[in-house]
Amino acid sequence: MGAREAIDPTRCMMFDSSNPDYLSPLAIRVLTDKSGVLKLFEPKPSDETIAMRKIRMHLVQKYDDAVCRFKEATIGRLADVLGLAATAVLLTFILLLVSAALGYHFLHTQQWLAHAIVAGSW
Repeated sequence: MGAREAIDPTRCMMFDSSNPDYLSPLAIRVLTDKSGVLKLFEPKPSDETIAMRKIRMHLVQKYDDAVCRFKEATIGRLADVLGLAATAVLLTFILLLVSAALGYHFLHTQQWLAHAIVAGSW
């Protein structure tokens, strides 16, 4: 960041930061629009950044495809065999059991089971 200048005329003093690469909370409040969003624009990413983004997007798409295929191979086939309603009941029951087991493991109490049942009944 270049030279620091006061951006709030009522403050009339510069923000003295221990790290000059960060904006002050006041600067962020002044620069944000009415919705509280600070808009930053990257003029042109470097070639390394573009390559990294392409690789990341490729991995994300592969992951999404794998998750969809796994879902179709497991839940889809289970729904075909048992029916949609039975599959929903079975998955809800499994979710309750897993959350109760995790709650009991981490909280060492059975009160978590009651919370899981109440949450599952919504």
